[in-house]
Amino acid sequence: MFPKIVYSLVIELYKLLTHIASAFNKKAKQRIVGLKNNRVIVDKILKEKSNTKNWQLAWFHAASLGEFEQARPVLEQFKQDYPTHKILVTFFSPSGFEIRKNYPLADFILYLPFDIQSDVEEFINIVQPTIVFWVKYEYWRNFLRTISNNNISVYLFSAIFRENQSFFKWYGSSFVQPLRYFSQLFVQDSNSKHLLNSIGIQNVAVAGDTRFDRVADTLKSVREIETVKRFKANSKLLVVGSAWEEDLACISTPILRDVKVIIAPHELYEEQIERWKTQLKGVRYSEVKDHTDLSEFDTLIIDNIGLLSSIYQYADFAFIGGGFGKGLHNILEAATFGMPIFFGDKNYKKFKEAADLINLEGAFVVNNSEDFQVKFAAQLVDNKLATKITSDYVQSKTGATRMILKWIQKSAK
Repeated sequence: MFPKIVYSLVIELYKLLTHIASAFNKKAKQRIVGLKNNRVIVDKILKEKSNTKNWQLAWFHAASLGEFEQARPVLEQFKQDYPTHKILVTFFSPSGFEIRKNYPLADFILYLPFDIQSDVEEFINIVQPTIVFWVKYEYWRNFLRTISNNNISVYLFSAIFRENQSFFKWYGSSFVQPLRYFSQLFVQDSNSKHLLNSIGIQNVAVAGDTRFDRVADTLKSVREIETVKRFKANSKLLVVGSAWEEDLACISTPILRDVKVIIAPHELYEEQIERWKTQLKGVRYSEVKDHTDLSEFDTLIIDNIGLLSSIYQYADFAFIGGGFGKGLHNILEAATFGMPIFFGDKNYKKFKEAADLINLEGAFVVNNSEDFQVKFAAQLVDNKLATKITSDYVQSKTGATRMILKWIQKSAK
């Protein structure tokens, strides 16, 4: 087993480095400030707990925003099934906390403390969760051991495992122990189950990915956006979601001459947005007024958060960012509305839905602007098949949430 003292030293060092980085790194500073502000919410928890005769709390932990979106279907169905439970949501990353800190179904939203044993014990003693859900990954061993030692059921869902992970290497036994603390692991595919079984983890069920339930739900709650309707008018529309510089460099101007483009940046950097606006003959969403003649613009740049999932309803095509960089972003939000999807060729292979849709010919990998021009032109002529493929794919993969909650209800009896 990985020595406790070594792990503790690593976490203490990580905490120290985060404090140092907070002097010049925005996200590190947000996390440190957020942890200090936890005290206000902790006091609220203590007050409500003292006034509640039968304290029941479900704790959902998500590393960041993407994992929280995976958690939402389970959280929302759990709240419907168990309305008397308080809901706690924790985030490790500021990108999740800052965007969802006012999520209405959660009673308490906090930053997850560093995985230092004394801090962990204090946190668990204050919160006293009845049941715990962790999403996809993050295997903080002190938290998981303490939860398990307190006889609290803890579930991991929407998890996916690959052969190249440390758990399955010759030295992997040192990293396996945190997995043994879970009451049940709900994984996305049979390969993950097989890998876990091979290292002695047997409490595993293949449930699928709750992201499919989440994006399918957007069809029921999508909102109309008048500015986007006016901008598109009678043109074909390409939506570039979670865009980086490399993604925009790939979009060829000639082929898009008769196509409107909406760009949703991955990060809202003012300088970058202004540069894109100038380069692409664009207008910012925040600048559009009722009297603005949108026919004068080729590009609409979304300079706020929260619109992208609804914008896809107007799209005929989607280009999803991140494929040329750190990793492909969410393609399922676009797929659920049915359209051909394009993305870069450098970093997409670990995303199962991307591989599936490429094989089904609903999604297309591009390596440069010329390649995009050829593949986009083909879909511009006829995109009906790809449109049906992508929407059908999402619908065929729903149901993970139902399976997870059914299993928990059964085990609770």
